Amino acid sequence: MTDLPPLPGPSHAPLPAARALVFGLLPLLGVLLVVTGTRTGLVGSTETRYAEIAREMLARGDAVVPVLNGAPHLEKPPFTYWALMASFVVFGANEIAARLPSLLAAALTLVVVARAARRLAPPGADPRAVGRGAAVALGTMPAFLLLAQTVSTDIWLVLCTAVAGAALLDADRTGGRPGLASTLAWHAALGVGFLVKGPAVLLTPLVGAAGVALARRSFRPLRPLVHPLGLLLFAGIALPWYLLAEQRLPGLLDVYLERRAAGGVMAGAHHDNPVYVVWLPIVLGTAPWGGTLFGAVPALHRRRQLIPLAALALATPVFFTVAPSRLFTYVMPALPFVAIMAAAGAPVGRAAPDDGPGLAWRTHGRRATIAFAVFVIAAAAGLLALFVPEGAAATLGVKGYVANLRGGIAWHDAALLALAGVGCVALLRRARGRGDAWTTTAGPLVAASFVLLLAGAYPQAPQVVSASRHVIDPVLPRLGPDDEIGVAVHKDGDWALLPFYAAREARWFGYGERLGVKPPGAYAPRNFLDLDGDLEAWFRAPTRRWLFLRTKVKDARRDPWPRLGPGEVHVVAKDDLYSVVTNLPLDR
Repeated sequence: MTDLPPLPGPSHAPLPAARALVFGLLPLLGVLLVVTGTRTGLVGSTETRYAEIAREMLARGDAVVPVLNGAPHLEKPPFTYWALMASFVVFGANEIAARLPSLLAAALTLVVVARAARRLAPPGADPRAVGRGAAVALGTMPAFLLLAQTVSTDIWLVLCTAVAGAALLDADRTGGRPGLASTLAWHAALGVGFLVKGPAVLLTPLVGAAGVALARRSFRPLRPLVHPLGLLLFAGIALPWYLLAEQRLPGLLDVYLERRAAGGVMAGAHHDNPVYVVWLPIVLGTAPWGGTLFGAVPALHRRRQLIPLAALALATPVFFTVAPSRLFTYVMPALPFVAIMAAAGAPVGRAAPDDGPGLAWRTHGRRATIAFAVFVIAAAAGLLALFVPEGAAATLGVKGYVANLRGGIAWHDAALLALAGVGCVALLRRARGRGDAWTTTAGPLVAASFVLLLAGAYPQAPQVVSASRHVIDPVLPRLGPDDEIGVAVHKDGDWALLPFYAAREARWFGYGERLGVKPPGAYAPRNFLDLDGDLEAWFRAPTRRWLFLRTKVKDARRDPWPRLGPGEVHVVAKDDLYSVVTNLPLDR
């Protein structure tokens, strides 16, 4: 059967604003993500820990050994810290600079996904439209948007696995004869990935390689993966830091590769979460674009592209379904390949012209977006209901419920969400019969509404997202050069929050983690002190002491409050999670 070209004419022309939206939406979302992150501050123990490690490494002038509060911290390899250090050199050590590397990695991922999707464009489709659609789909997935603004290793891991996966698909497409650049990209991505998260980077590419071998019933497409020059490139990127760090800290390889990278995941020592944590980012985090797979999967199967793409997309969700250690960020490497499947899954033959130039989303994609828009409108209606007059709420018997939720959401957040849903439906109607125009208008509008919602809601509900900068803000202007700061929270607390914003090391009381060859106190004994014997003596010293501690502690044995000893305690600021106290009156 001869492949038919797309029909010409205005019925398949994109909406006038579609192209401008494609090139303007993603930068706008990036700005919104920066604004959101700035208003909330660094969120949770992960973001502040990564930022503080990079700040300390930069202050020490040591790019080899990650250091947290003066002691080696070997939970992750250093690439993310290097990226943060580079940003801090240019923009200073602040929360905006801390988020820029993640946004850069997200932007590079979009470029990689667009290029990979173009190469997989179906016959008769416009490759540029396919690539553009994949980039827009990935760039507006709620899970990807959240990941793009998070200070962590995960977005860099997504970038590395996307590059390696794209190189693998290129090798499969060319029957094992890709260009040298594609071959070297595979090895370079894995080498950088080893510096991002160690052996974890191998999971998605190796499962994808198994999918290629299974689909082709041959290992020939995999020959570029063992190219001698590529292997040398991989070794040249990945190994020097490990060897240098092992020389600086003998025993590091055993600690990191065996006990941390492998033992932690398989033993469930880190995150013993239920299985749904793995699949929520795949089912809801890809909306509305994931719904288009109902139409894309059969088309990809007919073109013999399904098995490699599905293997790349399902590698991490399936693995962490059976692994005892689970976290929602572990499955993020699947997102780029879901976007590629949705964009490249256009039918071939006579169905292609009916579905417009490049995307098979005219039926299933439209339905998915409409369903998502209905959900958004319903959610907006529910949020707007929180702002009924108090008298009406009392009459309905929901006054207490409304009062509790109203503090976390502003009325304009709900209004923006409602407008986004209504606008989505209106644009869908206008895009009828215009090919892939809805992919560049309606869906991105819904995804952008999530960012607007977060930008308004996060600062008003910091306890929900563990954003606690507001607790230490009153302290920072009062810190004198001779004042000391201390931290006493439980093992999962935000130990690095005050040190990062104060730009100085602290006295940590009761820090029980052992993430190095030796306990942290062996490297920095002045910074890692005992909760029972040292806290009161330090806090009651005649000079000013500021202490960041847990407000509520489930384990009474780790409650720092009774250990402060007799005397006045001046509470500077507090929320439901943390408090900052000082030993001297504020007017002294």
